[in-house]
Amino acid sequence: MRSFCSRGWLSLAHGFPARSWLYVPGHREKMVVKALERGPDAIIFDLEDGVPLSEKNSARDLLRRHLSKIREADRRILIRVNRIDSGMVKQDLTVLSDAVTGIVQPKVSIPRDIHSLSELLEEHESSTGINRGSLSVLPLIETAQGVLNAYQIASSSKRIAAVFFGSEDFTLDMGIKRTVGGGETRVAKSLVAIAATAAKVQAVDTIYPFIEDVEGLVKEASSAKEIGFWGKQVVHPRQIDPVNKVFTPSEEEVKEARRLVDAYEEALKQGLAVVALDGKMVEPPIAERAKKLLAVAEGIAQQAK
Repeated sequence: MRSFCSRGWLSLAHGFPARSWLYVPGHREKMVVKALERGPDAIIFDLEDGVPLSEKNSARDLLRRHLSKIREADRRILIRVNRIDSGMVKQDLTVLSDAVTGIVQPKVSIPRDIHSLSELLEEHESSTGINRGSLSVLPLIETAQGVLNAYQIASSSKRIAAVFFGSEDFTLDMGIKRTVGGGETRVAKSLVAIAATAAKVQAVDTIYPFIEDVEGLVKEASSAKEIGFWGKQVVHPRQIDPVNKVFTPSEEEVKEARRLVDAYEEALKQGLAVVALDGKMVEPPIAERAKKLLAVAEGIAQQAK
């Protein structure tokens, strides 16, 4: 089974953080099939909010039928299960196969939520012959309590590969309005991004529900990138390319990063720890940041081939 359980933020499958994470309702067959033809870095087949209660079983059946096609997709495939206290998670796990790399867990507020899911995953892995610990968990933090416990959640299990932030349920929990500008979630997002980085996992930004507003989508994604997010959840295929572009280093950024790294490595050869380039001091943190950017750019370029 393909897995991206490694704790390092850049140790995910394919060698770079997933930029776009497309939600697909598990009961919509046409959407399931078309999603495999699209270009997101990750597909999340949804069994939770995107599927009515009356359609949960048909969604599970549909996903099981399409596992052979899903297996052929050269991208991360995940399942968003129902919340841990729903009584439906064991049924949700029956759709898993070697095509699925991870589980998106919604409404995570305390580390115990992660532990409870991990126990179910261990049972499932044991009963199906799947390698123990191979299935990743990606908690979706979407409550005030979850935000305050973000680091404890992000560091609660070696299974965790990324942490998602969810604005819709967060603003509902807070009793505040979800705005186009998103200023009301800026502090919460920052806390989640800091927590994910401290736990050495990827931070993934919330969905942008205004499908026709590409400018707003790009603005929100860019703002998230500025505070430490490396990707964004999307709800429509037309959002994939704009989001991928935001989280893909530009040619100018790559060129500048190479200059910084080259200058710094040349300085090291000369026994120096700091070098001046275009009037700016290049210290170890600046050089390391440039190296990370180059690694991400290289991984994305290889994926595109």
